[in-house]
Amino acid sequence: MHQPRPLSFPSLSLTLRSAGGAPRDE
Repeated sequence: MHQPRPLSFPSLSLTLRSAGGAPRDE
């Protein structure tokens, strides 16, 4: 989880958006 990777940023953003966007839309 402590990996300074440029791909980890967008990956986490998409996961958070999907997990935080579903309940938020409700």
